[in-house]
Amino acid sequence: DYASIEEKLSDNPQVLHELLKGHAPVRSTAIALLSATDKNGMLIATANAYPFSPYDVANKSDFIFHANDPIHSKLYISAPEYGRVSQQWIVRISRPLKKKDGTFAGVLAASYKISHFLALLEKLNIKDIGLVALTGRDGIIRVQSYGGKLSYGLAVPAKTTVFARVQSGEKQGGFDELSGIDQKRRIGYFATSEVVPFHVYVGYDYSPIEMEHYRVVMLLGAIWFLFSGIMFFAIVFAERMANVRQQSRVAAIESIVVERKRILSDMHDSIGASLAVLISHLNPGGGDWIQLKRKATQILTELRLLVDSVGGQDTDANAVLASVRHRMQSGI
Repeated sequence: DYASIEEKLSDNPQVLHELLKGHAPVRSTAIALLSATDKNGMLIATANAYPFSPYDVANKSDFIFHANDPIHSKLYISAPEYGRVSQQWIVRISRPLKKKDGTFAGVLAASYKISHFLALLEKLNIKDIGLVALTGRDGIIRVQSYGGKLSYGLAVPAKTTVFARVQSGEKQGGFDELSGIDQKRRIGYFATSEVVPFHVYVGYDYSPIEMEHYRVVMLLGAIWFLFSGIMFFAIVFAERMANVRQQSRVAAIESIVVERKRILSDMHDSIGASLAVLISHLNPGGGDWIQLKRKATQILTELRLLVDSVGGQDTDANAVLASVRHRMQSGI
């Protein structure tokens, strides 16, 4: 918003403080400090406090970068540093301040809190099972979480495939590669910023993923084995039930055959004998028809008793005795 700055602004820190304060994000948790540095490298104003005691920052990388080439330099992002005012790890995002005639007048900087990025990392729940890094196009890792530990300002290892892809212009993409840091295989994703020259690398260790894969495979195998066992026992049970039903049918048929044999035997032993006696009385010289009628009646009673006895194994004893009495009453 302020492409140029008048000399009087550096002479009036309060006015500069008000300008910075007016543009400071009120509720931002990402920006620790907005500050202005004059052409001599003295930090003269901040958005946070007034009055402010200036101090020398001429040895800071961002001031040196802009002071050496104020005409062509625009945005600069520093390596991580511990802020003197904010008292925490920050990355300074800066651009040069110029007078209306284009001469160098100082540096305007916003200090981004690395803790803000770390708060985003917590949502990934990656900790000691992977690697997360916020890296600049300059090959400097601003912050990296690896093995549950944080590190700042490291250089990107040589032969890092993802960094090479970012340098070639890729905006985002997945990867499955050996890490240049520890030669561990990792699977993950990277994305570059459309605003600042940064990209974020999120790589999960392959070994936990592989173990989880094996665990799922083993679980599915156990389920398949259990299901197969249930199906096997169900088939065996069904076959046994079929055998039981078949045996029951055979037993029923055999029972019927035995019952028929018993009836035939009883008819032969009882009714057959009686008929033989009756036939012996039927001769040309015989004429005792009363006796013949008695014999025929006895044979009929025996036949009825034999019919009553068929299938009567479970019949009540009183009912059986009543039937016997009814059949034999006339004979008695």
